This record gives sequence, structure tokens and C-alpha cells, in this order.
Amino acid sequence: MVTIDKKKETVTVEGTMDVKVLIDKLGKKFKKEVEVVQLKKVEDKKKKKKNQEGEGGNKKE
Repeated sequence: MVTIDKKKETVTVEGTMDVKVLIDKLGKKFKKEVEVVQLKKVEDKKKKKKNQEGEGGNKKE
């Protein structure tokens, strides 16, 4: 999914892709420097999943 915000001059792309190819294509299309920023939601989900995998199991009291 691609969302363009003209006021903020940002393009949001969601989904699976080759980041290097995406940067090249967007840079050529918009004739501007392209910066990749990962959303916090994605990072939080990964941390939460990692924490859940580490919990439980053989707890000793």
C-alpha cells in the first residue's frame, strides 16, 4: 500500500519489498533524496514478540 502526503512531503509504503530498488525508483520518480524510516509500530511488535518468546518455559521459584 502506498500513501502520499503532499503537505508533509512524505510517501508511506507498507508491505514486503526490496528496499534498495524502492529507494532508486522513488528517488528517480520524485527527483528528491529518499530516506527510509521504519515505523515505531513495527519495532514495538518485534520487541513484544521477542519478549513473549523469552518468557515462560522452565521457571524455578
